[in-house]
Amino acid sequence: MKRFRFCYIISLFLICINFTACVNFIPELSEDEEKLVVRYMADAVVTHDASYESSLYDYTEKVEALKEEERKALELDKIVEEENKKKEEHKNNNKADDVEISFVEKIYTINDLADFLSLDGVTFEYVSSNIVDKYPDSDAAGMLVYKPELGNLLVVKLNVCNISGNDLTVDLTNKNTKIKAIINDDTKVSCINQTFFLEAFNNFKEDIAKEQVKETVLLFEVEEDCTIDTLDVIFNGSGKEQMKIRLK
Repeated sequence: MKRFRFCYIISLFLICINFTACVNFIPELSEDEEKLVVRYMADAVVTHDASYESSLYDYTEKVEALKEEERKALELDKIVEEENKKKEEHKNNNKADDVEISFVEKIYTINDLADFLSLDGVTFEYVSSNIVDKYPDSDAAGMLVYKPELGNLLVVKLNVCNISGNDLTVDLTNKNTKIKAIINDDTKVSCINQTFFLEAFNNFKEDIAKEQVKETVLLFEVEEDCTIDTLDVIFNGSGKEQMKIRLK
C-alpha cells in the first residue's frame, strides 16, 4: 500500500513539473530538416496570405505582358535600324568619290603678259606669226641672218607699248623667262635665243618714249612642212605659275 502511494506521489510531482516549469529549449535540426521547415513556412504564407495572390498575374495578364514586352522590343529594333540607315546614308553622301571636282584652266591673254613680267606702264600686242627659212627674211648685203640647218623658223612678233605717259626703259634681259610654243595643240617647241638679235625677247632692252611702240620677236625652229592652225605661247618665270596665251 505504501509502495503504491509513493509511486502515485512521484507521478503527480512529474505531472506538475511538466505543467509549471519554464524550459528554454530549441531542438537542433539537421540541414535537411531546416529546409523542410522553411519550405513548410513558405507554403503556409502562400496559402494563407491573400495579398500574395493579388500581387501575381493571372494567365491572361501574363500573356498580355509578354506581348507588350515583345512589341517594345520590336519598336526598339526598328528605331536602331532606322538610325543605322541614316548614318549609312550620311556616310555615302559625304564620300570623296561622290563629289564632282572639275579643274578649270585659267585663260590668259596677251594683255596679261606685262603683269606676269612685273612691268608697270607697259602693254604688249600680238602682231603676227610666220614661218620663214631665215631671220631676218631679207637678202640685204651685210645683214646678219640666222638660218637653221634643218627645218624653218617660226617668227612671232610682239609690240612693246609705252602707256605710262612718260619716257621709260623696258628691260626684259633680267626676267629669266623661258618660253615655249604649242603648235596645233600637239607640237611643243622651245624658243631659241640668238644673242646677236637685240630685238629678240630675252635680249630686249630699249628706251621707249611715251606712247611709242617697239617690236620684239620670238624665234622657234620648226619642221619644213609645218603649218600653223592654232598657236599658243607658254611663259615660265622663276617662282611664278606658268602662263599660257592663245595667239592664234
